[in-house]
Amino acid sequence: MSNVSKLSGCRVCDKVVTAKQHALECDRCQRWVHRLCGTGMSLKEYREVMRRIKNEEDFAWTCGQCSSSDMAQLVKVQSSPKAPSPSVSAADVPVSFQFFFR
Repeated sequence: MSNVSKLSGCRVCDKVVTAKQHALECDRCQRWVHRLCGTGMSLKEYREVMRRIKNEEDFAWTCGQCSSSDMAQLVKVQSSPKAPSPSVSAADVPVSFQFFFR
């Protein structure tokens, strides 16, 4: 996560995010979101995240818009029709060739 610039706009409310405000940077789109604008994070959780970042521990966070687009893509992929896989049984093959299916 990079430092908040004074020109960054919150991805949710589009208001300026300053260094003194509680905000998280999305690891996917690199946009900032105020903690109270939709991170779903309590003050206690936010402070724990900041402690982890200060100690150079790994922390990844994705904003709601990126998470929603990921879910939409997943649903789209899962719901796309698939061609049925061909299956052949011994009943479909002439008797003279059925020894291949035993």
